[in-house]
Amino acid sequence: MSKSWVGELVRGVLVLVVALQVFVMNYRLGLLMERVEALMDSSSSPVGPPLVSVGDTLAPVKGQNARDLAESELTFGSKPSVVFFISPNCPYCTKSVPYFGSIRDEIKPHANIFAIGSAPADKLRHYAVEHVLAMEVYSVPLPWLRKSGLTRTPTTVVVSSVGRVEGVWTGALTQKLAAEITRSVLNLKS
Repeated sequence: MSKSWVGELVRGVLVLVVALQVFVMNYRLGLLMERVEALMDSSSSPVGPPLVSVGDTLAPVKGQNARDLAESELTFGSKPSVVFFISPNCPYCTKSVPYFGSIRDEIKPHANIFAIGSAPADKLRHYAVEHVLAMEVYSVPLPWLRKSGLTRTPTTVVVSSVGRVEGVWTGALTQKLAAEITRSVLNLKS
């Protein structure tokens, strides 16, 4: 009878140990999921500040239009520009798409607006169609992006008519940031 009692005790302890391990694993999984959700939250942004700064100048660049695959030189002249630096693989870019549209609708008569990325033009075209980006989208060379300090997506840059960077926002856009970007562009016009 004592052997049976010891065996039951050992089994009970083993069950308790396994239950404790399952609890710890679930707890750790819960913490991990909270971190993942925080990263995907629209108020979160990629780590680190943007590398392009107010006062920098964006040089003209040859890019390939994602719509018709034609080569074009992107210049910053005649009126202000809003440039969205995007990547088809960036979840923050996708979360920002509705705000791209609202900014475009308010500033279109007053500024040029387009998106750029280092992905091949066909991938950018697919992204633009899938997410209904009603603006020109260009594939530009990665070395130009790096030299310009555009290395984090999404980055939104407001550029004056002479090519001077007037504002930079990195990370997923929100309604508040979209309004701030719109004001920034409209202030350049006046």
